[in-house]
Amino acid sequence: MKRALGRTAMSLAMANALFGLSGCGGSDGALTASAGTTALAQSQTPETSEATSDGMANTLARKKPRWKLEPPPAPAPAPVPAPAPAPAPAPAPVPAPAPAPAPAPAPAPAPPTTYSATVAWTVPLLKTDGTSLTDVSGYRIYYGTSPASLTLSVSVSGAGVTSGVISGLAPGTYYFAVSTIDSAGVASDLSNVASKTVP
Repeated sequence: MKRALGRTAMSLAMANALFGLSGCGGSDGALTASAGTTALAQSQTPETSEATSDGMANTLARKKPRWKLEPPPAPAPAPVPAPAPAPAPAPAPVPAPAPAPAPAPAPAPAPPTTYSATVAWTVPLLKTDGTSLTDVSGYRIYYGTSPASLTLSVSVSGAGVTSGVISGLAPGTYYFAVSTIDSAGVASDLSNVASKTVP
């Protein structure tokens, strides 16, 4: 309390001094009173500040610079996922191997080469008893690969025929003989044997 009174007395003293200075200067009373009022106001400022010890803190808090509030930064865009790689193309199917061509059929064996032989004779006029031979109907040619085995034969029709052809003979030597056939189908004895080699 004493401290507060002391400051008040000092303020009054300063106010009187200001009034005194104002009177010496010849200024009008309004200006002097104004100056005095200012002095009083200034002299009382420390007291008021002390009386409100918490007020200065509040005042300072109110006088803090007001920082401009910036909006929060926009969130970074989410990374765009890389496009999925294109699927690898399916491998081309392996073509099946072409089947091996069938072997060409074996050529048919060539037919065996055959030959033919012509057998000739003279028309008989007499029988074995010496009488005339008048009823001849044809001839039979006998042949084979051995003179003692004439197992094959060919008939030739006609009394006046004097030759016959034997075909289909494989290469080799063949033997031939001829007999006369009468109208009753009776054959005479064989003629002499002749041979031929073919080809």
